[in-house]
This record gives sequence, C-alpha cells and structure tokens, in this order.
Amino acid sequence: MSLSPWCLNWNTTGRTRNRQNLSLSLSLSLSLALSLRHGIRVAPDVTVEQVLLAVGQQIGYDKLACASRMNKAVVVFLKEIDAGSQIVESGVVFRDSLLFVSPLALPFSRVTVSGVLPFIANVALEQELRRFGKFASAFKTITLGCKDPNLTHVQSLCRHVFMFLENPSQTLDVSFKV
Repeated sequence: MSLSPWCLNWNTTGRTRNRQNLSLSLSLSLSLALSLRHGIRVAPDVTVEQVLLAVGQQIGYDKLACASRMNKAVVVFLKEIDAGSQIVESGVVFRDSLLFVSPLALPFSRVTVSGVLPFIANVALEQELRRFGKFASAFKTITLGCKDPNLTHVQSLCRHVFMFLENPSQTLDVSFKV
C-alpha cells in the first residue's frame, strides 16, 4: 500500500484491520496537507453533491479534496488556496442563482496598543481604532511576564485586540489623545 496526500493505492488483499489503519492514515495525510485557508463554506439549502458539482465546474473537479455538511452549510476543502479565493470572489452559481460563499479562515490581525494607562477605558480605544477596521475580539491586557510568583499578576501598559483591518498589509503606527 502506498499513500500520498491526494491519491490512494489500496492492495485488495488486505485484512479488515488494515482498512481501519488505512482510513486513519488517509485522514491524517489529508489533514496534514490542508489548512483552514483551503476551506470554503457554501450557504445551505443545497446538497453536498450539488455544491461539489457547481464548484468543480468552475475551478475543475481535480481541485476538490473533501467536503461535508457542517452547521447547516456545506464545507469544501480544496487542494489549492488560490482556488478557494477564486470561488469566494466569484461565488457559486447553481440553477441560475448565486450561492453565498465565504472562506473558513478570515484574515484578522493582532493589534497591540502600548503605553495605555490603566485608567483609560477600552471603549475610548475602540472609538479611535474603529476607523481602521472591525473588531474580531475584545481588548485583552498583557501581563508583564515576571518570573517571580509574587509578581505574576502585574500587568503591562499594553493591550491587544484582533481586528479585521481594511488594509491588512498596512502597519498601524498611530498615536492619539484620549
């Protein structure tokens, strides 16, 4: 038996116990080759087979890796990340209607705000940062990182938040008065 990420050659003389090992090896091999960036989510009300046919028609059936229905939607993993981006941009057409497609991995950035005094509220920081994008999480304070057990509770003057920036490649070097 030989196993590669995208094809499976099975020796038919194997025992039942080998089939269980084979399916485990196949799923481990696929999971190592794929990430969330390979996945797309297609709106509900269509079958998995219908989605695969529509997506395969647009990008090629050979680029499909695996699919399933999850949380009332169809999740499809593709062999190439670029194919997923192409489908998200163009959408999936099924029976003359456009189905909503979204990526499984959303590009968010970690934003660290430094020099924030403890009495400045997170709401004030949110108002200033809202002009650069949308928030994916709440603000979290960062500990100072002291090794001594008596000082582990001491916080630094930094806070971080995850955001969907309007321009993800932009570096935010902003100062503002609160």
